[in-house]
Amino acid sequence: MFALDALGGGKTITATAAGLLLHLLPTLAAVLLLILAWMREPVGAVAFPVLGLFYVCWAWGRFPWFVYLIVAGPLFLAGGLFLANSVVKSRAPSGEASGET
Repeated sequence: MFALDALGGGKTITATAAGLLLHLLPTLAAVLLLILAWMREPVGAVAFPVLGLFYVCWAWGRFPWFVYLIVAGPLFLAGGLFLANSVVKSRAPSGEASGET
């Protein structure tokens, strides 16, 4: 969905593949960050809000306020959830929050 505009336009297959790859690089970076954050919650607690803040600073003044909420809001939410999970795991007795029995 994020790279559909790279398709079409009468381009060669190589140009289409290059455009598709270029459009999907941010998605690949987000997925890799999510995998890393899944293993280490504090990384996600910091990295996702930083990405959201970066987007808001980069795009400030270009869109109405609700666009920032739609795009950056989930990043702040994900960071908050990673932070909450990290705090719960650190406060729980050993083995209880991690699902070990």
